[in-house]
Amino acid sequence: MPHTPSPRTLLAAALLLAAGPGLTGCESDAQTGAIIGAGIGAVAGQAIGGSSEATLIGAAVGGGAGYLVGNEADKKAPRNTRPEPVLPQSSPTEPE
Repeated sequence: MPHTPSPRTLLAAALLLAAGPGLTGCESDAQTGAIIGAGIGAVAGQAIGGSSEATLIGAAVGGGAGYLVGNEADKKAPRNTRPEPVLPQSSPTEPE
């Protein structure tokens, strides 16, 4: 008989997986979306199907969906969110 994790265990796993991108620092929303989607999909697949196969399918579908959502967010986001620094202009020195 397969072991079914409790809802409390599933919630803890989902929270840990969702916190992963914040701890690792993904470079784009697409990467962040893929990681979060895979984590949520894996937990949902395990909860719904109760098997390793269902977990892997959930992770794959969730990762793909998360990537697509994050990629669209990347397309809409401005490229540079910080203004360019203003460097002081050096005045030419006069020969003596």
